[in-house]
Amino acid sequence: MVFLSTASLFPAFLAFTVAVATPLQARTDCHPNFSGRAVSIYSADGTLEWGQGTAEVGRALAYQAPSSDHGEFKTEFTGDADSTYYIKAADIPANNLYLSQGPRSNILAWTDSPTPRHSITCSSCANADASTFHGVYASGCTIKNPNGLCIKDSVAAGSVGEFIRFFDCEDVPEEKWSFVLA
Repeated sequence: MVFLSTASLFPAFLAFTVAVATPLQARTDCHPNFSGRAVSIYSADGTLEWGQGTAEVGRALAYQAPSSDHGEFKTEFTGDADSTYYIKAADIPANNLYLSQGPRSNILAWTDSPTPRHSITCSSCANADASTFHGVYASGCTIKNPNGLCIKDSVAAGSVGEFIRFFDCEDVPEEKWSFVLA
């Protein structure tokens, strides 16, 4: 009997989903609408997934092993003309934990203030209704904070537990993320 880890299966799942099941359309730029669905956020190569860490104000977010079993984040469009989003913790009854830059560093942390708005620009977005969709809904996504810093995969593949961080934007593959709807 052969056992495969989720980490070894996710790149194949990602490739299959993009190639077969997902009507992703390459566009100059797109801004996905997740229709209120919870999403999982993966590195472009599928080796790392964002984790909530301890979902409390001031606590840092860290990478976790890829698991595509449920969405950890709600990415909600603010409604503003600048195509910004609130990135929030999913499964929080009060719906009031927002992604922010930590107070002492470039580490992503939780806040209870709705002021942090992030720009999300993707190279491919699904041309499908997010309310019933399963799989990679948007890919090649750059996520910038209000200060113009990008979230960047700055750790070696498989660095589960490492903090997720903002860096100066360089338009490199490590700044590209995929949003998956479970």
